[in-house]
Amino acid sequence: MVLLFCLMTARSTWFGRAAQLLMSLVLVGFSMLVSLEDLKKWLKYILQGFCVIFSRIMFRLTFIVILVCGILMVFTRLSYAYVETLKGDAQSVSNYIQLTSLDYGVSGQLEFRRLRLGERWKVEGEFWIGGGRGGHALYIYVWSRGTPTSEDEAKRQYSINYNEYTNTIHLKYDGVDLIPPVQELGISSSSWRHFQVEFRHGFFYIYLDRELKISCLDPEYTRRMSNVRSGIGARTGGIHNEHRVRLITWTVNGKVEAPSLDNANLPPIITNARVQQVPNTTLVEILYDLEDLDGDLMTIAIELSSDGGETFNVPVENFSGDVGLNISSGLDKRIIWYAGIDMPHVLGVDYIARITGNDGFDIEKEDEILEEAPIDEEEDLVRPPDEGLIRPPTEEESTSYEIRGEQEIVWLKDGAAMRFIRGGEFDMGSNQSPEEFPTHPVSVGSFYMDVNEITVGQYKLFIEETDYKSPNWKDVEIYSPTDAHPMIEVNWHDAMSYAEWADKRLPTEAEWEYAARGGLIHNVYVWGNEEPDLEEANYGNIVKQTTVGGTYEPNGYGLHDMAGNVWEWCIDEFQGDFYSKSGRVNPLAGELLLEEILSDYKLISTERVSRGGSFETFPAFIRVSFRDSRPPSWKFNRVGFRCIIPIGY
Repeated sequence: MVLLFCLMTARSTWFGRAAQLLMSLVLVGFSMLVSLEDLKKWLKYILQGFCVIFSRIMFRLTFIVILVCGILMVFTRLSYAYVETLKGDAQSVSNYIQLTSLDYGVSGQLEFRRLRLGERWKVEGEFWIGGGRGGHALYIYVWSRGTPTSEDEAKRQYSINYNEYTNTIHLKYDGVDLIPPVQELGISSSSWRHFQVEFRHGFFYIYLDRELKISCLDPEYTRRMSNVRSGIGARTGGIHNEHRVRLITWTVNGKVEAPSLDNANLPPIITNARVQQVPNTTLVEILYDLEDLDGDLMTIAIELSSDGGETFNVPVENFSGDVGLNISSGLDKRIIWYAGIDMPHVLGVDYIARITGNDGFDIEKEDEILEEAPIDEEEDLVRPPDEGLIRPPTEEESTSYEIRGEQEIVWLKDGAAMRFIRGGEFDMGSNQSPEEFPTHPVSVGSFYMDVNEITVGQYKLFIEETDYKSPNWKDVEIYSPTDAHPMIEVNWHDAMSYAEWADKRLPTEAEWEYAARGGLIHNVYVWGNEEPDLEEANYGNIVKQTTVGGTYEPNGYGLHDMAGNVWEWCIDEFQGDFYSKSGRVNPLAGELLLEEILSDYKLISTERVSRGGSFETFPAFIRVSFRDSRPPSWKFNRVGFRCIIPIGY
């Protein structure tokens, strides 16, 4: 029996084992015929033999399965630990990823599949948001079950949002803020911004430009770390920006994954260059778009040719604006050339300006790259010879301004200080009243605007030089007692006559609101969204008269009294429903063109817009979007005006 058991369990081939089993069955059967009393004993031996064989087979099969699975897991980890996938409208452009273009209603993601985030991880890189007029958010999503197409669809996962539309930074889970958003102005800056999000054992640390903005502990993080999908995304809607990312690096448990993009330097790019002479001045405005894909600061130089570009040897020295050292990327970069100083008493029609950009990175470190790709990029500003680029005044013409700074001039005709307002796009109106509804996008050109409202002294000068009809000065002195106070008791026709004499004009309603907002977005008042107090503006009939310009702090564009003091006339006809049908570029209410208003203003009788509130009005009337109107012949002790000089489209 022992021999039979050893025969059954010995190493052999599969066929041999089958033969052994058959032989064993025959022997068992024979033995059973010999002795029925030993049946129970033989059955026991047979079952033991089967169990030993089966256990050995299963052991070998289990070992093989575990070995194969282990190999597959190793290769899967090596192949997919850091896999990038572009989704939606995202695409690779040069050395960055464009998540969204400037189109409406697009979204894109740079997703990192099978990136298993533990209790210690960090993602950092750079983002670029700009080119449009606002958007929704650039968002980072982690521990995701799917690919969210917006920050609001980041369900059952964490999302970190850099929201350029509201200028806030959010930390959310399941689409809900874990803490109140942090205000951060200028997220949409058309420049590369460094970001970093770090997670350590339940603590989130969120940085912008290497400055800590948010630190937060989520005590429920352990049950929210179940998924493996992470990424960076963006979207656009009815309002839009372009979104880009680059140099993305993940660090997981102290191990740095490979960066998503290389660090090769690229030269600056100058496009869309154009030039024009500011009307009635010897100022020449040069605009251009500047981009450096590496985020380098650049040195911008100007050269001038008087022979159509054959040579660039015209002496030009007096510039201000976006020229010289440390110029960053952006749209509509602006240079003012004081042509009347460099080239007095000259008239020219064949001038060409050339802009040169140098990103100025370390040549010793990058000399190999420099040999392959020059770091300078230039663009000539060319116009047909019959139109000309630069037309300084003839000897008979005189300079009409003095330079006070890069953004300010003094208009010699009336002695008014004027600030430069760079044109752009903004959301005009609000939902506060039917006349202000709906909020709608509007673009305006660049212009200079009076820093203060036109004063009594300036208006007296206008009367002296033109013999224009004088107001009742006693009525004026009650509320504006000195020549430095704002002029009141003037109707719309009076304001238009003054602007015509000073070689200026009244602002359109859109230009006025754009300037009053001072670069802020969706602000209720010129200083922001805080409720007004007596330190902000002259309103509520507390002072009981006008105040001298400069008594209160200026807005973001350096303009005083855009809220309160005196109502200010605008050039537009008032239409209560105009915002529902307004154009998007330099809108002007009414049936007349701007040129027709300027030439025939004395015949106009339709109501005109007034803005800004006065020293007597309630806080609701000094909101930046509040609209009011009066007949053009209407005079009162609370109404004045200020002027602009347009230089854009």
